[in-house]
Amino acid sequence: IVFGDWSSDVCSSDLSGTGAELYWTNASSDPITAIRDFKLIIEDDAGTTIDGWMAFVGSDVMNALLKHTKVRELLLYEKGRAMAEGGSVSRLSEVELVEYNGSYIDDSGTRRRFIDPKEIVLVGLCQDLVDTPFAPVVDLKAPGGVGNVDENGRGVMFFSKSWETEDASARWIKVEARPVPVLQRPGAVIRATVIG
Repeated sequence: IVFGDWSSDVCSSDLSGTGAELYWTNASSDPITAIRDFKLIIEDDAGTTIDGWMAFVGSDVMNALLKHTKVRELLLYEKGRAMAEGGSVSRLSEVELVEYNGSYIDDSGTRRRFIDPKEIVLVGLCQDLVDTPFAPVVDLKAPGGVGNVDENGRGVMFFSKSWETEDASARWIKVEARPVPVLQRPGAVIRATVIG
Protein backbone atom coordinates (compact mmCIF):
# COMPACT_ATOMS: atom_id res chain seq x y z
CA ILE A 1 0.00 0.00 0.00
CA VAL A 2 1.35 3.39 -0.93
CA PHE A 3 0.35 6.42 1.06
CA GLY A 4 0.13 9.87 -0.41
CA ASP A 5 -1.22 13.24 0.52
CA TRP A 6 -4.70 12.28 -0.65
CA SER A 7 -7.48 14.79 -0.74
CA SER A 8 -10.79 13.53 0.62
CA ASP A 9 -12.30 13.10 -2.86
CA VAL A 10 -9.80 10.35 -3.69
CA CYS A 11 -11.08 8.07 -0.95
CA SER A 12 -14.55 6.57 -0.78
CA SER A 13 -15.71 8.82 1.99
CA ASP A 14 -14.21 11.38 4.31
CA LEU A 15 -16.09 10.59 7.50
CA SER A 16 -14.39 12.94 9.87
CA GLY A 17 -16.28 13.33 13.12
CA THR A 18 -18.76 16.17 13.20
CA GLY A 19 -19.23 16.30 16.95
CA ALA A 20 -17.29 15.54 20.09
CA GLU A 21 -19.57 12.55 20.83
CA LEU A 22 -18.15 10.79 17.75
CA TYR A 23 -14.52 11.13 18.76
CA TRP A 24 -13.03 7.94 20.15
CA THR A 25 -11.58 9.76 23.15
CA ASN A 26 -15.15 10.36 24.35
CA ALA A 27 -16.37 7.64 26.75
CA SER A 28 -19.81 7.52 25.10
CA SER A 29 -18.35 6.86 21.63
CA ASP A 30 -18.29 3.36 20.14
CA PRO A 31 -15.22 2.67 17.99
CA ILE A 32 -16.31 -0.92 17.32
CA THR A 33 -19.65 0.15 15.84
CA ALA A 34 -17.92 2.94 13.90
CA ILE A 35 -15.47 0.46 12.32
CA ARG A 36 -18.36 -1.87 11.45
CA ASP A 37 -20.27 1.06 9.89
CA PHE A 38 -17.19 2.03 7.85
CA LYS A 39 -16.94 -1.57 6.63
CA LEU A 40 -20.56 -1.49 5.42
CA ILE A 41 -19.93 1.72 3.50
CA ILE A 42 -16.91 0.14 1.79
CA GLU A 43 -18.87 -3.05 0.99
CA ASP A 44 -21.47 -0.86 -0.75
CA ASP A 45 -18.99 1.44 -2.55
CA ALA A 46 -16.12 -0.86 -3.58
CA GLY A 47 -17.81 -2.42 -6.59
CA THR A 48 -16.26 -5.82 -5.89
CA THR A 49 -15.97 -8.51 -3.22
CA ILE A 50 -13.93 -7.56 -0.15
CA ASP A 51 -11.54 -10.37 0.85
CA GLY A 52 -10.16 -8.88 4.05
CA TRP A 53 -9.69 -5.72 6.06
CA MET A 54 -6.73 -3.59 7.07
CA ALA A 55 -6.67 -0.26 8.87
CA PHE A 56 -3.76 2.08 9.23
CA VAL A 57 -4.18 4.22 12.34
CA GLY A 58 -2.35 7.23 13.69
CA SER A 59 -0.71 7.14 17.10
CA ASP A 60 -3.51 9.09 18.82
CA VAL A 61 -6.07 6.64 17.43
CA MET A 62 -4.14 3.65 18.79
CA ASN A 63 -3.84 5.37 22.19
CA ALA A 64 -7.59 6.02 22.22
CA LEU A 65 -8.34 2.38 21.35
CA LEU A 66 -6.05 1.13 24.12
CA LYS A 67 -7.81 3.37 26.66
CA HIS A 68 -11.40 2.97 25.43
CA THR A 69 -13.59 1.04 27.88
CA LYS A 70 -15.72 -0.70 25.22
CA VAL A 71 -12.65 -1.90 23.32
CA ARG A 72 -10.93 -3.07 26.49
CA GLU A 73 -14.04 -4.97 27.61
CA LEU A 74 -14.31 -6.72 24.25
CA LEU A 75 -10.67 -7.69 24.15
CA LEU A 76 -10.11 -8.34 27.86
CA TYR A 77 -10.21 -12.12 27.72
CA GLU A 78 -9.44 -12.71 24.08
CA LYS A 79 -6.56 -10.33 23.44
CA GLY A 80 -5.83 -8.78 26.82
CA ARG A 81 -2.42 -10.32 27.24
CA ALA A 82 -1.34 -9.30 23.74
CA MET A 83 -2.53 -5.73 24.43
CA ALA A 84 -0.60 -5.62 27.67
CA GLU A 85 2.59 -7.09 26.18
CA GLY A 86 2.55 -5.35 22.80
CA GLY A 87 0.99 -2.04 23.76
CA SER A 88 -1.33 -2.09 20.77
CA VAL A 89 -4.58 -3.50 19.45
CA SER A 90 -3.75 -5.72 16.49
CA ARG A 91 -7.23 -6.82 15.38
CA LEU A 92 -10.73 -5.48 15.96
CA SER A 93 -14.00 -6.41 14.18
CA GLU A 94 -12.08 -8.60 11.70
CA VAL A 95 -9.84 -5.63 10.81
CA GLU A 96 -6.07 -5.87 11.11
CA LEU A 97 -4.90 -2.63 12.75
CA VAL A 98 -1.47 -1.21 11.99
CA GLU A 99 -0.18 1.89 13.76
CA TYR A 100 1.46 3.84 10.96
CA ASN A 101 3.77 6.72 11.82
CA GLY A 102 5.62 7.16 8.52
CA SER A 103 6.50 10.77 7.75
CA TYR A 104 8.22 13.11 5.34
CA ILE A 105 9.67 16.61 5.44
CA ASP A 106 7.68 19.12 3.37
CA ASP A 107 9.10 22.09 1.43
CA SER A 108 8.92 24.32 4.51
CA GLY A 109 11.04 21.85 6.53
CA THR A 110 8.09 20.67 8.63
CA ARG A 111 7.70 16.97 9.43
CA ARG A 112 4.32 15.67 8.25
CA ARG A 113 2.75 12.27 8.87
CA PHE A 114 1.33 10.39 5.91
CA ILE A 115 -1.55 9.46 8.20
CA ASP A 116 -2.46 12.11 10.73
CA PRO A 117 -2.18 10.84 14.33
CA LYS A 118 -5.95 11.46 14.69
CA GLU A 119 -6.99 9.49 11.58
CA ILE A 120 -7.87 5.97 10.57
CA VAL A 121 -7.56 4.76 6.98
CA LEU A 122 -9.67 1.62 6.53
CA VAL A 123 -8.96 -0.45 3.42
CA GLY A 124 -11.15 -3.21 2.07
CA LEU A 125 -8.69 -5.65 0.53
CA CYS A 126 -9.89 -6.77 -2.88
CA GLN A 127 -8.77 -7.63 -6.38
CA ASP A 128 -7.52 -4.69 -8.42
CA LEU A 129 -7.25 -2.43 -5.35
CA VAL A 130 -4.04 -0.86 -6.64
CA ASP A 131 -1.92 -1.08 -9.76
CA THR A 132 1.61 0.05 -10.46
CA PRO A 133 1.98 1.03 -14.09
CA PHE A 134 5.32 2.47 -15.13
CA ALA A 135 5.83 5.86 -16.74
CA PRO A 136 8.13 5.99 -19.76
CA VAL A 137 11.85 6.33 -19.12
CA VAL A 138 13.46 9.55 -20.34
CA ASP A 139 16.76 8.52 -21.93
CA LEU A 140 17.88 8.87 -25.56
CA LYS A 141 19.69 5.50 -25.35
CA ALA A 142 16.61 3.60 -24.17
CA PRO A 143 15.28 1.06 -26.70
CA GLY A 144 12.82 3.10 -28.74
CA GLY A 145 14.39 6.36 -27.51
CA VAL A 146 12.78 8.73 -25.03
CA GLY A 147 9.53 7.24 -23.81
CA ASN A 148 10.80 3.66 -23.42
CA VAL A 149 7.61 1.61 -23.92
CA ASP A 150 6.74 -2.01 -24.61
CA GLU A 151 4.82 -3.38 -27.62
CA ASN A 152 1.52 -2.34 -25.97
CA GLY A 153 2.61 1.27 -25.53
CA ARG A 154 3.03 1.00 -21.75
CA GLY A 155 6.12 2.16 -19.91
CA VAL A 156 8.55 -0.66 -19.15
CA MET A 157 9.49 -1.53 -15.56
CA PHE A 158 13.07 -0.30 -15.86
CA PHE A 159 15.81 0.69 -18.26
CA SER A 160 19.48 0.06 -17.67
CA LYS A 161 22.71 0.85 -19.44
CA SER A 162 26.39 0.89 -18.62
CA TRP A 163 29.47 2.61 -19.96
CA GLU A 164 33.18 2.72 -19.29
CA THR A 165 35.34 5.70 -18.50
CA GLU A 166 39.11 5.88 -18.92
CA ASP A 167 40.14 8.31 -16.20
CA ALA A 168 39.65 6.88 -13.60
CA SER A 169 39.04 3.51 -15.21
CA ALA A 170 35.58 2.36 -14.20
CA ARG A 171 32.25 0.98 -15.39
CA TRP A 172 29.23 3.11 -14.61
CA ILE A 173 25.78 1.55 -14.40
CA LYS A 174 22.52 3.46 -14.68
CA VAL A 175 19.15 1.96 -13.83
CA GLU A 176 15.96 3.99 -14.07
CA ALA A 177 12.43 3.06 -13.11
CA ARG A 178 9.34 5.25 -12.86
CA PRO A 179 6.61 3.39 -10.97
CA VAL A 180 3.30 5.24 -10.70
CA PRO A 181 1.14 3.67 -7.93
CA VAL A 182 -2.56 4.09 -8.65
CA LEU A 183 -5.53 3.44 -6.37
CA GLN A 184 -7.96 1.70 -8.73
CA ARG A 185 -10.83 1.20 -6.28
CA PRO A 186 -11.23 4.39 -4.24
CA GLY A 187 -14.55 3.04 -2.97
CA ALA A 188 -12.58 0.46 -0.97
CA VAL A 189 -10.91 3.11 1.20
CA ILE A 190 -12.25 5.32 3.96
CA ARG A 191 -10.23 8.00 5.71
CA ALA A 192 -11.73 9.40 8.90
CA THR A 193 -10.65 11.76 11.65
CA VAL A 194 -11.79 10.01 14.83
CA ILE A 195 -9.94 12.01 17.48
CA GLY A 196 -10.91 15.62 18.24
